[in-house]
Amino acid sequence: MALELQYLGQNVSLFGPNLALVGDPSIDNPALQAAGYVAGTIVSVVTSATNPDGVAIAPMDPAGVIGVVSPFGAIITEPGEFANTIGPSASNRISVARQHFIGNIYAGSNTTPSYDTSQTYVVGNPLFVGSVAGQLGMWTNQKGATGTAIGSQQLGIVTHAPTTTEPWLGVASLF
Repeated sequence: MALELQYLGQNVSLFGPNLALVGDPSIDNPALQAAGYVAGTIVSVVTSATNPDGVAIAPMDPAGVIGVVSPFGAIITEPGEFANTIGPSASNRISVARQHFIGNIYAGSNTTPSYDTSQTYVVGNPLFVGSVAGQLGMWTNQKGATGTAIGSQQLGIVTHAPTTTEPWLGVASLF
């Protein structure tokens, strides 16, 4: 399921994943999903030895330090959606929402959703970048370490709390 945008501040496709791809969607899509490149994941721009451009996007690591890694945006599509646009045989780019977007992030049937589904969310509460079981770049209402850790920087506000009948997290981004 893609990230559903209610307002698109800016949609950019400047960078590809920080992952070596072979150009075969049957191989690349599972690799992208396993590496955390799913809709809604918060990403940053990094130097890359595996991307042919030398620069890529990667899921944010909440253990990183602000100033070294800053939020760039949130991935719009899942691996498998528009798959032919991601691999080296095409543009090698991933669409990312930027500039204070508002959107809904779905848990769907994805085994690696882009928000912490174990948390209880309340409309108006702050959102941070976090990780669950090694999945980086997830939205969470749990503030990370104090000081300069990325997880301590508020990156959004809850606009819709997930329920059983409406299992998406509404996000108003602040970056």
